Amino acid sequence: MVYKKEALSYIHDVPVFCKTNDYVENYDEIAQILIKSIKEEGRNPWMDEEHWKDSEGDTAEICNLYLNPGDRVLDVGCGTGRMLSYFSGVEKYGIDISIDMAEMSRKKGIEACMGNVEDLPYKDASMDLVICTDVLEHVFDLYKALSEINRVVKIGGHIILRVPQDEDLRPYLDSSYPFEYVHLRLFSKSSLELYCTKVFKMKFLQARDSYEIVVKNEWKRFLFFPKRISRKIMVGGGKINPRLLENEKFRSYFIEKTTRYVEIIEAFERCE
Repeated sequence: MVYKKEALSYIHDVPVFCKTNDYVENYDEIAQILIKSIKEEGRNPWMDEEHWKDSEGDTAEICNLYLNPGDRVLDVGCGTGRMLSYFSGVEKYGIDISIDMAEMSRKKGIEACMGNVEDLPYKDASMDLVICTDVLEHVFDLYKALSEINRVVKIGGHIILRVPQDEDLRPYLDSSYPFEYVHLRLFSKSSLELYCTKVFKMKFLQARDSYEIVVKNEWKRFLFFPKRISRKIMVGGGKINPRLLENEKFRSYFIEKTTRYVEIIEAFERCE
C-alpha cells in the first residue's frame, strides 16, 4: 500500500483524500466542460489534439529516459489518464482534484485517487518517478506542492515538471473570465530550475522548450509565434489599417491560428 493515511470516503470506488471547497468546485466545473467536450466532440476545448499529443509525447520522451521496468510512476494532476497511457511495464498511480477525472483514470487501469497536490496522500519515498504537468501554475501554495512532490519521490528518483513559459496572465484578471481560479503565477526556464535546485536541492537534469519543438515540427506547414509576438503583428496591422482590428477573420488569424501554447518541460533528480 502506497497511501500513508485512510481515505476520507470513496466515490465510485475512487479514494477521496480532500474535502470540497470553492477551489475544488472551481476545477470540477472546468473538468466537466473538458469531459463533456471529449465525450461529445472528441476534443479538448482549450487545446487542439495535435498540440496535446505533441506536448504529451515530448513529456513521455523525457520520462522514458529515467524509467525502468517495474517502477512506480505517479502522475500528479492525472486528468483522464492520458499521460500515463504512454508507459507500460510500470506501476501507475494518479491523483486529481476532480473526482470524475480520477474515475476516468481508474478505468484505464491507473490506481487513481482524488486529492490535492499540496497534501499528497502517499508515503515518503514511495515513488520512482513523479510527473506533474500543467498543474503548478494553478496551485495556491507552490512551496507546499513541490515539497510534497519531492517528499514522495525516492532519493535518486526523478521528477518531471511541465509548466507554461512566459505566459501572459492578464486575461485571468478580467472580471468576465468564466472561472475564479486558473493560472496564478508566471514561470520561465530559469525560475523553475532556480526554485527547484535552490529551495529543494534537486539536481537539474535537462530542460526542453516546447516552442522550439513546435517550430521544428511545423515549419513546413506554418510558422507559429508566441502570443506576445502575434499580438504585436496584429496591432501593427491595425495601425496600418484600423479597420483590420474590427475584422473577426483578421483577429482570429493572428490570435488563434498563428499561436501555440509555449511550455517548458524540466527533469530533476531528488538528492535529499
